Amino acid sequence: LVSELLRATRMPLTLAILAFTLSVTTAQVLVVSGIVDAITAPLIVILFVVAAMILAINVIDAVLQRMTGTRDVEELASPEFGDQRARATTIAALRRMAIVLAIIVGAGLVLTSTQTFSGAGLSVLASAGGIALVLGFAAREVLGNIMASMQISLNRSAKVGDQLIYDGNLCTVERIHFTFVQLKVWDDTRLIVPVSKFVSDAFINRSTKTYGMIRHATLIFAPRIDVGRLRDHFHDWCAQDDRVDGDPDDIDCVVTDQGDSGIHVRFDAPVKDPTEGWNFECDMREEMIRFAVALEDEDGTEYLPHMGSGTEADAGPGAPG
Repeated sequence: LVSELLRATRMPLTLAILAFTLSVTTAQVLVVSGIVDAITAPLIVILFVVAAMILAINVIDAVLQRMTGTRDVEELASPEFGDQRARATTIAALRRMAIVLAIIVGAGLVLTSTQTFSGAGLSVLASAGGIALVLGFAAREVLGNIMASMQISLNRSAKVGDQLIYDGNLCTVERIHFTFVQLKVWDDTRLIVPVSKFVSDAFINRSTKTYGMIRHATLIFAPRIDVGRLRDHFHDWCAQDDRVDGDPDDIDCVVTDQGDSGIHVRFDAPVKDPTEGWNFECDMREEMIRFAVALEDEDGTEYLPHMGSGTEADAGPGAPG
């Protein structure tokens, strides 16, 4: 942490030394005119303010990196890192607050520490309301997004590292910026969503306090297949998988529908970690298809629909031509 904090001071320390050197040079070494002093004085203040702002942001970033560690954001989505996700989201909110406060305080210091605007007098005061109105109208979208990003951080609807289903995409919250939320999609692409749209859209958060979830897969089999054997094999397979929650009442194999192609059988099983849910669902589907193929070889009857690709002789008795 000490080395990270030292690296965080490089840029602000450089700016501070530059501002100090410029201040000493113009005050002690070189005698400058009033016109030059009117330019260098606010420049020195601006350099000091920018250095302090960058220092505060870099320190918060170093602490945030220390809190989350070197883990990938998808690893942070695991249930055991729930406290770290909350801390990371809180520190990110503090970072945005620090930037806003630094800009406000810095602007105030620049205006109060220089004589550039002192001669404007009452005309500046008279036009301040109009200028504020124009700037507020022009920046209403930006200010709305900033307030929305603070809202996300305060109500904890989506924390850094949470796994979401947003707009049909399986993604993980990577960063919450001032104006947009950066989501890491499962295929390592980034989905950039404006904050105002993110807070108004509905999404599924898989990383809530109840971390377990039920994964399911629906497969189509021939009507003649023995569903009881499918059910027994599915229960035995789930009992040997460490990713399953272990409650046998939540493990189920039911026939949900029937169509021209065959019967629809749905397999349900609870998993402990939502981040492993997709892999478990793929493995579950693969295992039941493999078992159905093994039953075909054992009984000499097709249990998986082939959509008319086989011949009438291969289809078995009673099959449509």
